[in-house]
Amino acid sequence: MRTRFGTTLAKVVALLLALGISACEHDPNEPETWIDKLDEVAEIDEAVRNLERLRDPVAIKPLGAMWKKMNRPSKVLRVIIAIANHVDEKTGQGTYKDAVPFLIDAVDQFDAGDEHSIDDASIACDALGKARAPEAIPVLIATAKKQMPKLSAANRVRI
Repeated sequence: MRTRFGTTLAKVVALLLALGISACEHDPNEPETWIDKLDEVAEIDEAVRNLERLRDPVAIKPLGAMWKKMNRPSKVLRVIIAIANHVDEKTGQGTYKDAVPFLIDAVDQFDAGDEHSIDDASIACDALGKARAPEAIPVLIATAKKQMPKLSAANRVRI
């Protein structure tokens, strides 16, 4: 009788452990799983890629904080814009509210001598236009008035 009780108890403990372990695993389809990994250097690329795939607006603020912390990488800014551009099924509009401060920063703080920074600012201007954010108007006007360095012949063709 004790053997059957011991076997049954062992099975119950094994089942509880299996359930406990599976409950601790993170769901790859939840943005929180990947937001938590933005602080892990080895996981950043995968986290950004998965957050872009999920396109959940809850990821915009953590991505924006990481974008500022990591010296404004283009890839992260473009993921923020992709998430903000994603049309909400309920409203039929993009979700720009949380992205606007980062977009304004990208436009306001661009480096006129850095081609990638100029490209990022240009894309951020486009996103701000889609966002129709009134708080962006002064920054957009000031940016349009900035002096830009002389362009090479190759860059003139591109514009």
